[in-house]
Amino acid sequence: MADFVPGLELGEQFFSEAARPIIDTYFRDLRYSAAMLGWSSEVLGYDDVESMDHNWGPRFQLFLSSLDYEKYQPLLKETLSHHLPLEFRGHPTNFGVAAHGDQLVMKRVEAGPVNHKIDIETIRGWFKWNLGCDPYQEIGVADWLTFSEQKLLAFTSGRVFYDGLGELEPVRRKFSYYPDEVWLYLLAANGRRFLMRKFLSGGRAMPGTS
Repeated sequence: MADFVPGLELGEQFFSEAARPIIDTYFRDLRYSAAMLGWSSEVLGYDDVESMDHNWGPRFQLFLSSLDYEKYQPLLKETLSHHLPLEFRGHPTNFGVAAHGDQLVMKRVEAGPVNHKIDIETIRGWFKWNLGCDPYQEIGVADWLTFSEQKLLAFTSGRVFYDGLGELEPVRRKFSYYPDEVWLYLLAANGRRFLMRKFLSGGRAMPGTS
C-alpha cells in the first residue's frame, strides 16, 4: 500500500493530473467545477492511515450544469471509467463495496474499466439532496433553523479544485455563516438551554419558569 497522503491533497492531485486531461480531451467545450465536499474525514482534514479502510482514495465531485448533466453524465462517467489509470500515486482508482456492504473501499483490478468514485452532480441537486434547499434561491430564517451545524460545516469545508461554472464558490459563501438574526436567536436559545440545565442540576427552578 502506498504511503499515506491527506485525502484532500490526493483528491486535488487526482483531479488535476489524471481526470482533468481526460475531460478536456474528450469533452472540450464542457464547463464544469470540481471539488471535495461533504461528510468524510478528509474533507475536514481529520483523516489518517486508519481512514484509508473505507470511503477514502482518489476521488472528488464533478459538478455540471443541469443541461450538461442530462446530456453528458452517462457518457462522461463511462469515458472516465475506460481512460483513468488503474492506480494513482499507488492507490487503486477502482472501488468496490466493503464486506459489510455499506461502505466503498479501494480494490485493485488487473484491467479496466474502473469503477471510479468521481461523483458527477449538479450544484442544485447536490445541495437539495444533502441540505434540503435550493442554493440558488433566497435562504430564509426558517430554512436556516433546519440546518444542522454539522451539515453546514460539511458544505463549507473541503476545497474547490476548479470552478469553471463560476457558481460553486458563490454558493458555498451563502452558507459560510449564519445571518445576524439567526445567530442571535441561536445564542439566546443555547444560553437559555445552558441556564435551564444549570438550575435543574442544582435542584432549583429557573426564574421565570415556575
